[in-house]
Amino acid sequence: MNQRVLHLPVNISNQAWLLVRGLRETGWSADALFYRSNRFAYQGAPAGLLDRPGCGPAWFESLRAFLARAGRYDIFHFHFGHTFFSNPVDLELLRRLGKVTLMHYWGSDIRFYSRAGAANPRLRERLPAEARSERKKARRARRVAGRVRACLSADLELDGYLAPFFRRRYRLPQALDPGEYPCAPPPARKARPLVLHSPSNPGLKGSDFISRAVESLRASGRDFDFVQLQGVPNRQVRAALKEADIVIDQLLLGTYGIFALEAMASGKPVICFINPGYRPGYPDDLPLVSAGPDDLRAVLAGLLDDGAGRFRLGEAGRAYVERHHDFRRVAERLVGIYQDLCEDPA
Repeated sequence: MNQRVLHLPVNISNQAWLLVRGLRETGWSADALFYRSNRFAYQGAPAGLLDRPGCGPAWFESLRAFLARAGRYDIFHFHFGHTFFSNPVDLELLRRLGKVTLMHYWGSDIRFYSRAGAANPRLRERLPAEARSERKKARRARRVAGRVRACLSADLELDGYLAPFFRRRYRLPQALDPGEYPCAPPPARKARPLVLHSPSNPGLKGSDFISRAVESLRASGRDFDFVQLQGVPNRQVRAALKEADIVIDQLLLGTYGIFALEAMASGKPVICFINPGYRPGYPDDLPLVSAGPDDLRAVLAGLLDDGAGRFRLGEAGRAYVERHHDFRRVAERLVGIYQDLCEDPA
């Protein structure tokens, strides 16, 4: 079985494009159709061709491009809760045409912060008051769920938010191309290690707790550098990773994301809070060092003092990404999901 697949309409963290590349390497016919704007600008991804709904005359040309493709593909793989229309009428059209449709959720598109805060009091303290937006998110999820065959997510946290809406759910690891990240484990001996943090959302990633731990350790006499990057192109993040000795991802959400994977692929030890309730959803050989606001200072101090440990964790992280997140391996798992949906459409 070799169906024709279209990924659309957003390329969040370059994930859709990596899946397209992986599918092509397995021999499947796969293409992508993305919105034009992407401020993080991942190298190698195709330029966007779609204008977002309501963008004037140019959008009608985008509509024409979408409709022209409706009969060309067998599987339509949507990302980040988005469909081509502001209401999911395109999903209904594709359903009536007998196409296989999936929605792939990645994080804030389906995360209900009221539930996330209930699982972590430290997170609850800084959550936005967004009951209205959560109602809108739930309404959107229900409308999508009635028109797609299945949904996908990367971990147990997101799967928990999806469970009330979708009967058929799959988990698929995030994808990365290890070849794009030169592996350079930190030297075991370095007089002044560099600690890197690059949050997409400082409040939800616990960046203020990280700053306090850094300041406290420096006040105690620890000699190290600290760099925080935010809202910069991916190429700048990659350049910083080459120089880093320790990477801190997040302290509150309880799962790891693309930045942690990029750091592990680069051979860097990563500190990232893993919620014990979500840990069973990850492979046993996960080499992340888990820490939260209360123990970050001690964990970071331990890594600063253990150059050999940093080197071992860096090597283990690279091996973990190659085993579990290489885009080719992830695409092979995705093929199995597609085949399952094609063979059993109910």
